[in-house]
Amino acid sequence: MEDSFSRLREELFPKQNTKEECSQPVEEEIEDSGVFSNWMADNIFGADEDDEEDKEEQYIGRYSNDKTALIECPKDFSGTYVIPDGVEEILTCAFQDCAGLNSVIMSDSVTEIGESAFEDCESVVSLNIPDGVTAIEKSTFSGCAELRRIDIPDSVTEIGESAFAYCESLESIRIPNGVTAIEKSTFSGCDNLVVISFPDIVEYIDNYAFMGCDKLEKIIIPAGQKRYFTEMLKDNRYDYLIPLLVER
Repeated sequence: MEDSFSRLREELFPKQNTKEECSQPVEEEIEDSGVFSNWMADNIFGADEDDEEDKEEQYIGRYSNDKTALIECPKDFSGTYVIPDGVEEILTCAFQDCAGLNSVIMSDSVTEIGESAFEDCESVVSLNIPDGVTAIEKSTFSGCAELRRIDIPDSVTEIGESAFAYCESLESIRIPNGVTAIEKSTFSGCDNLVVISFPDIVEYIDNYAFMGCDKLEKIIIPAGQKRYFTEMLKDNRYDYLIPLLVER
């Protein structure tokens, strides 16, 4: 019976193709540094020849000339990727389809993460989002099927549509207080999501935001706000979520 229901849901609501057409910066802004011939070569940030062996942070992949923007990680990279200090931006699709990527350690200098930056990194289990990041863009983590937990810092005020769609192993998530809208398909296909913690005020929940979240058991809301959230869910046609509301 469950298999029949799953097939029916897939027919009615097929998985959306949210992949972006990735465009890279013009060639003048790209520094190869031998990456395409040997991306494991000695591309060490700020290293003098004398102390090169003491430097652990390597620039693997393509970066802007000033080393402040990560353009692309090699698709065949596997293991843990460490983003060096001084990198401020992870560009659109930078890690997209890096199937062997297991985890990412971002420097606190990172403040921008582009659309689809980690889309379909199906083996990623853990990564951190630095406190300076203010937006999680469209499809940033979509299709990270093994991602079980992610901590969103309070600096984030915007979460784009399909940002966590089809993160099939994600079990719980806390939405920061600065976020007031849950966009289209944000958590669609997160079929192991059990608990979600809402911010103090949610003004709008778009279509399909929780489509396929069949195991959702609890929506945590601020104490004394049950009436507000009940009305908000009704206004946005999410009546079926009302029984899941639990005050902190």
